[in-house]
Amino acid sequence: MTSKLITAVSLSVLLVAGCNKNSSSTVRNSNKVRVGYIGLTCEAPIYAAYEKGFFKEEGLEPELVKCNWATYKDALALGSYDITHHLVMYFLKPIEQGLDVRFLAGIHRGCLRVQAGVNTNIHTIQDLKGKRIGVPGMGTPPFVFANRVFGTHGIDAGKDITWKVYPAGELGLAIDKGEVDAVANAEPIGSLLIAEGKVRNIADQIMDAPYKDEYCCEVIANGKWVDANPDTAARATRAILKGAKWVQENPKAAAQLAVDKKYLASTACPVERRQMGRDQSEGCGRHGGGEKISRVHARIEYGRPRAFALCAKRPTGRGVRTHCRTGNESREDAFSGDRH
Repeated sequence: MTSKLITAVSLSVLLVAGCNKNSSSTVRNSNKVRVGYIGLTCEAPIYAAYEKGFFKEEGLEPELVKCNWATYKDALALGSYDITHHLVMYFLKPIEQGLDVRFLAGIHRGCLRVQAGVNTNIHTIQDLKGKRIGVPGMGTPPFVFANRVFGTHGIDAGKDITWKVYPAGELGLAIDKGEVDAVANAEPIGSLLIAEGKVRNIADQIMDAPYKDEYCCEVIANGKWVDANPDTAARATRAILKGAKWVQENPKAAAQLAVDKKYLASTACPVERRQMGRDQSEGCGRHGGGEKISRVHARIEYGRPRAFALCAKRPTGRGVRTHCRTGNESREDAFSGDRH
């Protein structure tokens, strides 16, 4: 009994520290919406929806709630915030285990990659058999994506691959030190490693079938909040989709907005995602003072393989229907209020 009490208290402390908001009882039919975010490049649709007034266009009063990775899933489920958008694979297992959250709409594609060190002889997926692969954690979205890739190509990820876990920011160092032959990662790590000339792409979620036709990130909301506020949930979903649409059409402005409003500590630099091929390593140039600038991509497109980049100085459900736009449907139809 004592151990259960300690666990419950510890979780409560983590959630308050993680999102800076206490979870609250669900208010039915409220026009207020709390939008969670971490401060990632790929959260640009949230920044745009808030700063460009798309939530207010939908008749909502938005509040941004800053969170952290460690408690992000639990904070959403327990009501510390109402809605966000995030990696599908980050939530799949928790949902299977009973986490009460709902996917509401697809946002963009292409956040995950498997990359091999440029000094290795690895050029294909089959070349990865018997190799060491660094991941940010077992069960993380990069790990799940890599397992899907291997399964599709007849490689037994449990027997044919040696998995090694590193903090996401140290995957490049593991490549440099020769501790791993390849890495599986999520943005912006993958684009940073490409920009630094450390890796080549072997499997790319934005370029390779069948993954290029799947959403990697979706709008996701607290289940109880959706049930109590289906109209608000629909309006908030449309606001975030409008943000995604605006970001795709205004990549440079979106990058500048994220920097100017201090969501990200970077300087903006536009780039086409397709410029970063499997054997290309383009830098973002150098800052006036000669400091090295790294390229940080955000997968922010609504359906097409495009992105914006940030040149960052680096110190050494029920009541709401999910809708995916079909090939012959216009974006305007996709954002129609009649959908919900």
